[in-house]
Amino acid sequence: MKNAIIWNEHTIKEELINHFGNEFGEDIADSYKYNNMLGNRGSFTKDGEEYTFIESVDIAEGIAIDQVKGDLEVSPELFVQSWLKDFIHISDTEKRIMCNEEKNSIREMVSEYTNLDDYKNEEEYNNAIDEAVNIRLEEYATSLENPIEYFVNETGMFTIEDFMKQNWISIDIGEAAKDAIKTDGWAHFLSKYDGKYETTQNGIVYFRE
Repeated sequence: MKNAIIWNEHTIKEELINHFGNEFGEDIADSYKYNNMLGNRGSFTKDGEEYTFIESVDIAEGIAIDQVKGDLEVSPELFVQSWLKDFIHISDTEKRIMCNEEKNSIREMVSEYTNLDDYKNEEEYNNAIDEAVNIRLEEYATSLENPIEYFVNETGMFTIEDFMKQNWISIDIGEAAKDAIKTDGWAHFLSKYDGKYETTQNGIVYFRE
């Protein structure tokens, strides 16, 4: 049974021999390496091409998730923004700060273009300003729910690269990485050559990087 196998350098080599049969020639045998430092994986050469093997799909998925997490932490701007936007948010505290700052800016702008002479008295004038400010502030607060769309696509305040550097955004890296693997498959991120992999009888996966 698969679960009864304890993978190590010897048992993995046996699995590869059984899988390739007569194809497991000297080039594979001589090139076979089991990575004792990282564990769960290694490499071999077949027909002049180097392959990486991992003990199971579950382990491969875990490795891929960790890799995507690292990529998101270092270079989130390299990911498709229409996908990444679902995992970017602004904290409630930051939203309150930004809305307060925007409220002052909106009030100044509305006041500049609102003429007191158009109203019966100062109270009506102030009420009109308050109403206009509240409407625009609600629109601004709503836009913060989709910050990439607002700050990058709609207003052009930031390029996607600069937007990703702002300290007031947060990326749910864990969920984003899981979704990336669920959407594209782990091999898309580990098998850089063609995104494909093969599986032995007992579940070892191997692919070209």
